[in-house]
Amino acid sequence: ASCLNYAVVDGRAHQYLWPNHGALVVYVWRLALSLVSIFLLLLATSFLNTRQFAPKIHAVMLAFLFANIGSAMALIWADPLIILEIQFYLLIPTLIAVVAASIAVLYTGYTPARYFTVAQTVPLLIGIIPVVAALNSHPYTPIFRELSVPGNILMVMFTSFALADRIGFLQQENRSTWQALTESERRLVQYLEAIPVGIAVYGANRELTYVNQTALELADQPQGRRTNNIEDALASYRFYVSDTDLTYPLDQLPLTQALQGHVSSVDDVEIATPTRRYPAAMWATPVKNPEGQVEYAVCAFQDISTIRAAERVAREAQALYRRVVEDQPSFICRFLPDGRLSFANLAFTSFVESGTANVVNASMFDMMEAEDAMEFRQSLDALNLTNQVSTNETRMRNGRGKLAWVQWTTRVLLDAYDKPSEYQALGLDVTKAKLAEFELAKYRNQLEDLVVTRTTALSQANADLKRRAEELATLNVITRTLAATTELDVVLSEILVQLARVTAFECAQIYLRDGPWLTIAESVGPEAGVSPRQVAVTDVENAIVQVFTEQRTIVRTRPDSAPGNDVTADDQRDNVVVVYAHAEQENPAAWVGAPLLVGNESIGVLAVTAARTDTYGADDVRNLSAFADQAAVAVLNARLNQQAQVAAASRERERLARELHDAVTQTLFSATIMAEALPQQWQVDTPGALVTLEKLRHMTRGALAEMRTLLWELRPGEVETVPFGTLLQHLGDALTGNTMVPVFVNCSPPDLLLPPEVQIALYRVAQEALNNIAKHANATGVEVTARAETDGCTLCIRDDGCGFDTAGTVPGHLGLTIMYERVQAIGGRLKISSVPGQGTEVLVQWSSSSGAG
Repeated sequence: ASCLNYAVVDGRAHQYLWPNHGALVVYVWRLALSLVSIFLLLLATSFLNTRQFAPKIHAVMLAFLFANIGSAMALIWADPLIILEIQFYLLIPTLIAVVAASIAVLYTGYTPARYFTVAQTVPLLIGIIPVVAALNSHPYTPIFRELSVPGNILMVMFTSFALADRIGFLQQENRSTWQALTESERRLVQYLEAIPVGIAVYGANRELTYVNQTALELADQPQGRRTNNIEDALASYRFYVSDTDLTYPLDQLPLTQALQGHVSSVDDVEIATPTRRYPAAMWATPVKNPEGQVEYAVCAFQDISTIRAAERVAREAQALYRRVVEDQPSFICRFLPDGRLSFANLAFTSFVESGTANVVNASMFDMMEAEDAMEFRQSLDALNLTNQVSTNETRMRNGRGKLAWVQWTTRVLLDAYDKPSEYQALGLDVTKAKLAEFELAKYRNQLEDLVVTRTTALSQANADLKRRAEELATLNVITRTLAATTELDVVLSEILVQLARVTAFECAQIYLRDGPWLTIAESVGPEAGVSPRQVAVTDVENAIVQVFTEQRTIVRTRPDSAPGNDVTADDQRDNVVVVYAHAEQENPAAWVGAPLLVGNESIGVLAVTAARTDTYGADDVRNLSAFADQAAVAVLNARLNQQAQVAAASRERERLARELHDAVTQTLFSATIMAEALPQQWQVDTPGALVTLEKLRHMTRGALAEMRTLLWELRPGEVETVPFGTLLQHLGDALTGNTMVPVFVNCSPPDLLLPPEVQIALYRVAQEALNNIAKHANATGVEVTARAETDGCTLCIRDDGCGFDTAGTVPGHLGLTIMYERVQAIGGRLKISSVPGQGTEVLVQWSSSSGAG
């Protein structure tokens, strides 16, 4: 088209091609220009890939392309000159659009565009000149015609460069694409090798083209061994229907289906390899060519033993859910914030006696009593992120309208914005428990009434027991007082003090008989105007004398006094008499007198008075009688003690008389005889008189010691203050004075003074031992030794008498038992050693750490 355009412009077409056809030359010229513009746009669009690199310019170029095509087609019926002018105005923007597209593509990095840009600039600058000249817009000179030739040559040359560069670019792009494809294939293989699913690819010829390692492991084949065609693979393994021994149809396997052009998958097949059998899931997909023919079949399979186990666990969980929720006797339901139920288990639907379809979407609140529903909704409104559970007890009516009590435990389910989306509730039918609670409340009220009654009775009984315990305690105090002392005044005073603890009174007196009189021995409270201090026994009108003589308790009260718990005429029991006195102002409102009896003998009266008639009841009368008995015992004890003291004094006098007669009197009588005969003996036998005089000295000294011992017996307190050595010396002197047996006393230290109890006990032991020597030992010498130790002392009495057999001695003989008892009382030890014919030794050891003192 460029060459035709040049031939027409240069005139060669008129001269050589169509010399006689000028109109044809014009028509060819216009057609050549149109073809140049059309081919230029098509070349630029395809070569530069303007649709990809410059989409907006590509749209403009398409518009010019259709315009140039239209101008070419218009040559058939339009004036060629008009078409030429139109083509001129189309050619200029077409060339500008092509150059702009090449520049825009050049900036995207597409290197072949550089040559194309230069190639298209040449016709824009040079090739347009003939057209301008032909349109008479610019003078056409030979220089422009000559430049158009090399311009077209340059355009062809740079276009060739651009095409060569495009070919190199396409080759490089092809290599990059191949490398990318190779890398993609490598990554795909790595991915297929890494996934835990077996992958096998078979061609249309049923030969194996690829298998990954997982497939080999699932097929129990090592890496080096593999089945190469599908027939070998199907023959090497057995396929069964899951959980059966039925053979799975081979034509229904996904691999077989894929080779037939179908996409297929199964999960109910089990594969049996030479070593194991496992459930599998299989998928297969055909890969087809453009003609729709199957070229490959891609098969994937996986060991789903874990999935089957999970399904079993899921079924068990579902069964557990059914047992926990559906088969649960408790009510389980879920409802929306507006109360509409979204789920209810069988127990709840059975309760409301409606099917699940009828319960769902029903209002939870409408099933409750209005008051309970309001409280239930308020508790739901209080639930939030930190407080998600509430407990309520509501009254609900079942399908028959029967009222029931249900205890609900509700948990809120929150959405992503911590707003309540649903509530899940667990309900327990507590109707039986509620009715039992009502019944229990009734019984509880009855029990409380009974408890109040019994408590009152028990309180009264406790008060009576407490009062009785108080009475016994006071009597116990009196008993201890009686045991501790024999002083009558002390005992009677304690009786009245203890009586005040259990019986209220204003005045109390104890009368004792003193000859013809009853005299107050002890009293408490004011006495004026109540009773005289002495009452004649013969005054039978006096109440005290009546009690004394009649030997029974008398209660006197005024009938005009306010009634209370006083003793009435009907209480005449236990030898009690009630007398209603005259309502005289000076008489007390209540008076009680009880006799003091010793056997059948009255020895006195215990009387109390009070200002109120309700002061004394039967218990007070009984207490007064008991205290009267204690007072009688005290008087009796005092009398017996006085008699015992008189008898003891008489016995002591008799003993002292015997001691004086047996010891001191005999010694003094013998000394008197010896003293009367001594002057005559002195004249006749002076040496013998000196011996007699020595004997007389021992006898008088012994008599003096005996007298001092008797004085100590009369005043035992002095034994505690005299040094222990002095006591032993007097006992020895008394023995020597009576028997003329020498006694050697050694006490270390001489002024040894022991604790009172210890000194008296050791003194009595030494006294008893020396008496036994005097009576039974026939000794010629006695040695008494007392020695103080670090924490005690030792007493030893030794004689050279006849001795005795300790094993054959009768218990209690020679006062041995008394000696042992005295030593044990002070915590000491007594040891008596004796051999017949070799004398006797009495040894006493006392320690302050274990004994008295």
